[in-house]
Amino acid sequence: MSDSLKQKRLGEFFIVTQAIFWGLFPVLANKSNLPALFSAGTCNLLSVILLLPIALRYPIEWHKINKRVLFSLFMTTFVLGFGFTALVFMANQNSDPVTISILLLGE
Repeated sequence: MSDSLKQKRLGEFFIVTQAIFWGLFPVLANKSNLPALFSAGTCNLLSVILLLPIALRYPIEWHKINKRVLFSLFMTTFVLGFGFTALVFMANQNSDPVTISILLLGE
């Protein structure tokens, strides 16, 4: 098996795993009886802890990055990473977690 095919299979594995976890998070958050924003923050913190070693492996040359692109990247990360996740977990308080999981898996 070639290296590019192995990388493709690894990427597909990560995408499927992410979809499974993303579908389970509303159910687990609802069953944990914790506030929605706390659950969303915990999920984001766990993501940072798991991905930080990978990110530090490849140093960034900050002087080569366009500042407007960097600002857009940070705003997109904030809106999708915190805003959308917070809305999903707040909706989890008022709806059935199975319904939310089906909606998230169908996105």
